[in-house]
Amino acid sequence: MPTVRTTGYGQNSFRFEVARVWSSLPPDLRRSDNYKEFRRLVRTWTGPKCKCSLCRL
Repeated sequence: MPTVRTTGYGQNSFRFEVARVWSSLPPDLRRSDNYKEFRRLVRTWTGPKCKCSLCRL
């Protein structure tokens, strides 16, 4: 996870959210080296409900 100094910009930034979402993916998804397989797995993955500012729009 990137280190942040502010919650207004740091924790609400796209870079921070991408790192957080990537870390929440199951290991088999993160280890996928085939793009088509990765897309299929992501589309069928029912992970925790995202609470980031991007998804709340």
